[in-house]
Amino acid sequence: MHKIYGKKLRLFKGRSSKGIRGILLSENDKVISLSILDSPKIDSKLIKKNEKIKNGLNKFILSITENGYGKRTSFLEYRVTNRGGKGIIGIINSPRNGDVASTLVVEENDEIILSTDKGSVMRCAVKEIRSAGRNTQGVTIKKLSGSEKVVSTIKIEDNIN
Repeated sequence: MHKIYGKKLRLFKGRSSKGIRGILLSENDKVISLSILDSPKIDSKLIKKNEKIKNGLNKFILSITENGYGKRTSFLEYRVTNRGGKGIIGIINSPRNGDVASTLVVEENDEIILSTDKGSVMRCAVKEIRSAGRNTQGVTIKKLSGSEKVVSTIKIEDNIN
C-alpha cells in the first residue's frame, strides 16, 4: 500500500507557527543533516522478486563519521517512517568511528569532497566506497592524524552535459 507522503505535512501560514515534529530525538542525539530523496514510490516486495528493477535503482545513502570512516547503503534499505518516530540505524557509532559527521544522497558515479577541522581536503569517488548494510560500521575513507576530525562532506555537482 502506497501512502501519499506529502499529506503528512501541513502548511503553516504565520511566522509564529512552531511547526511539527519530524523525529523524536533521544537525550544526547541531535540532527546533523537532512537530505531529500527524490525517488518513485517503490513496492519493496516487487524489488525482491525482480533483481532487474533493483539494479536500476542506484541511489545510496552515504554516511561519513568524524574519524574518517564511512559506507554507502542502498536507499531501499531505509523504510519510510511516520513523523515523530525514533528513526532507524544508518551507521554504527563506536569509539573507532566516532559520531556521524555527514550523510548524503549519492549515486555510484558521483564524487565527494571531505574536509577536516585541520584544513585537510580529500576528493573521493563514491564507487570506491564499499556498499554495506545499514547496521555496520563502514570502512576507512580518509586516514586522519592525531585529533583531526572530519567536519564536512559535500557531493560534487557536475553540471556538464
